[in-house]
Amino acid sequence: MHIALEPPAQPDVIALIDELDAYQKPLYPLESHYGIDIDALAQPHVLFAVAREKAGRAVGCAAIVVGPDYGELKRIEAV
Repeated sequence: MHIALEPPAQPDVIALIDELDAYQKPLYPLESHYGIDIDALAQPHVLFAVAREKAGRAVGCAAIVVGPDYGELKRIEAV
């Protein structure tokens, strides 16, 4: 497995995020869904990491939004 900072706007990464959203949205009320869209994940103050298996398939991702005083883990997804 290889984990690296990558841009989020990649088809296999978007599929992981869509899969997570499809799983989580029915579990919680709408006002408790704090997802972050692809454009927001691509901002300079966001660290976005992708885990890839040996063959290169994306199997996980995570984002940390870095603020002036703290960082916030926004999402984590693994297959």
